[in-house]
Amino acid sequence: MTSNLTQVPKQEAIVAHYDNPLRFMVQSRSASGKAYLVDLGDHKYPFGSCQCRWFITNCGPAQLRGERRTCYHIERARSEFADWAIEAFRKQDLNISEDAM
Repeated sequence: MTSNLTQVPKQEAIVAHYDNPLRFMVQSRSASGKAYLVDLGDHKYPFGSCQCRWFITNCGPAQLRGERRTCYHIERARSEFADWAIEAFRKQDLNISEDAM
């Protein structure tokens, strides 16, 4: 049976700095209005930690075994951090003229 209802577009994850440069709130892709705290500088987990169930049950234990495994939220936070850091360092680059910024 086909439906004539329009499909709601998939929610785009929103990433925002939280309380320091290595901590982010990343919105869930599946649960509307839910966000997870991602800590890229977590001392226990070398590739970052997240509050989502996938991280808690799969990625976290794998990291503790020495594997490089992350969830979607950590990857989004890492990408946001990279964009932020590149822009911050670009502004500090003494080799770039003011006109180029």
